[in-house]
Amino acid sequence: MKRTGQVFGLLLVLAVGWEVWTLVNNIPGDTISEVVWAVTHENPIIVLAVGILIGHWFWQRKQKPCPACGWHSDKPVSSADRGPDEAVPR
Repeated sequence: MKRTGQVFGLLLVLAVGWEVWTLVNNIPGDTISEVVWAVTHENPIIVLAVGILIGHWFWQRKQKPCPACGWHSDKPVSSADRGPDEAVPR
């Protein structure tokens, strides 16, 4: 397994463990969601930074073909753009 996969796997196990712990204790405000809300309320710049990071990952400058089907376009897909024999990519 690649190192990145191991790191993400470890983070997932830790997050699930944390959530399980929050379900069995009586401490208010300790779920992942509540902690994120509290931290970002005090530091709104975190929301901006995460938004920029996610935008960098998912909205790339150059349009690349979809790895699953090879299809790409700069405009939204509608049924009028395709013939009856052409499948709309998913």
